[in-house]
Amino acid sequence: MRSVLTYLFVGSLSLIAFTSVNAQSNILNAKTPIEVGELTEDQKEYDDNQPLDYGYVGDRDILWSKSVWEKIDLKQKVNFPLYYPTKRTVISKNRRPLFQVLVDGIKDGASDEPSDNAIKQIYRTSYFNEDAKLVDEEALARLSHISLPDAAYNILDQYGITGTETVDLLLQRFMAGTLEDYPELYPSDLLAQLEPFLIPEEITALDIEFYHIKGIWYFDKRQGEMRYRILAIAPVGVDVKKKGSGDEGEPIEYFWVWYPDARNALHNANVLNSQNSSKPISFDHLLNSRRFNAVIYQTENEYGDRKVKEYIQDDAMMQLLESDRLKEEIRNFELDMWNH
Repeated sequence: MRSVLTYLFVGSLSLIAFTSVNAQSNILNAKTPIEVGELTEDQKEYDDNQPLDYGYVGDRDILWSKSVWEKIDLKQKVNFPLYYPTKRTVISKNRRPLFQVLVDGIKDGASDEPSDNAIKQIYRTSYFNEDAKLVDEEALARLSHISLPDAAYNILDQYGITGTETVDLLLQRFMAGTLEDYPELYPSDLLAQLEPFLIPEEITALDIEFYHIKGIWYFDKRQGEMRYRILAIAPVGVDVKKKGSGDEGEPIEYFWVWYPDARNALHNANVLNSQNSSKPISFDHLLNSRRFNAVIYQTENEYGDRKVKEYIQDDAMMQLLESDRLKEEIRNFELDMWNH
């Protein structure tokens, strides 16, 4: 009996070790650091590393549903896996913070040959109207800004570059790296004089304070249970135009990403497992399994989906209690289904 159990245990470990693809793949066999993370030939042959497809849910199967917006506070320890690492010396292809994964996916979508990890469904708001859709460059532009001093404006005046729109166009072309394509507008001596002032302020993973997520709780009458589906996610932090000013104001949402469009990118980015670094989990798994702590700050309601802080003002404790009440209301619906 003991030999059978031993065989089953060893066999299970072998199956797990063979089929799992993780951030430290091939680390013990790598001859150079660049080979770390590369799959072996056996792993490539049997690799089916794709996000788990959502099951189809028909409209008739949804007995009840409610859309909620939640805030994930990155200062809470349980949410640290979404925040770290923030040091550039630690960030690598195999270990990135959630913000970097999203930005890399958007940059991939903006490239001439996007991969499966490309993110293209980006919006200004969480309502996903077509007029609120952002192209890749617009989303990335929200993460950087250049504040020109008076000395720079004096130089621009000498070359006839005046007016907000004209200056903004120059800055946009600088950020896109296309200034030199317009030598008749921006001569080389002008660019040489402006060079000390063209230093962009950028948003990095270190600046992210929260994540806002939009999801839907629904009761599946076919399965007889309450379920949750995440719909969108938005990084939240300081306004890049106010960064370092000393008066940074309220955090803002940089953009909203339609979650199903980002699943490939999130699935292929791993979160460090502090209990066993050889078995990390993906961001997609972490978010779908709700392995984070969040508070509800807005729900679908008849008042134009007003936020909790709009009807409970200047009282953080009461806002938290209201968030808990909204959570309890959703939880109680499922319990009530079994009482009738």
